[in-house]
Amino acid sequence: MTKKQMIQEIQLAEAAAFLELKEAENYFGNDSNICKRCRTRWAGIHDMMKVLGIENDFTLPDNVKAFSIITERIAKAQA
Repeated sequence: MTKKQMIQEIQLAEAAAFLELKEAENYFGNDSNICKRCRTRWAGIHDMMKVLGIENDFTLPDNVKAFSIITERIAKAQA
């Protein structure tokens, strides 16, 4: 596996964990144990990316879905 492939795998894992977190927040609420576990999993990957200097890839499908959830939540709150 090349360095580029490793970076892409890490970015994919982070995006998947972020989507899982946003779905958990949406379904179970921010204070649920499920949400807390998802947040811990995502934060671990996200922190590792920061330490390694890996940028988020916001074009990945899971990130697009996660930001769609965020946008929908904001729209509902403003309505």
